Amino acid sequence: MFMYQDTFKSVSGESPSSSELGPLKKPKKLADTDEEVDEQELEAHYSYMAKIQEVPTADSCTDSKLVEQNDQNDVESNDERVALANLKLDVDENKKIQKQLKKASTTLAQELKECKTILAETTKSLGESISV
Repeated sequence: MFMYQDTFKSVSGESPSSSELGPLKKPKKLADTDEEVDEQELEAHYSYMAKIQEVPTADSCTDSKLVEQNDQNDVESNDERVALANLKLDVDENKKIQKQLKKASTTLAQELKECKTILAETTKSLGESISV
């Protein structure tokens, strides 16, 4: 395994960008150990990188499920909006009908009152004509 000394540090303590460095220089070797350990480290790194690249594939499946769920929610929300709009139309229509029924009821009550008055007058006239 190679251990390197970090020879490039900016004033803030962070490593500078490649544009700040100019031509890249290799860091100095501090210790050199068995090559076999280095190969194992490389294999572990490649294995790790391969696993990282697999994650978006799993996430894309989850994302597609979320997109499908979102689409389904949109459809259901749209259906609810349509149902509410229809209910409002029904309520408005019922109010209109109630208003017409109230007007008809008032008219019928007035006609009944007039009919009773006419009946009373007719009964009175009839009673007077019988008694003569």
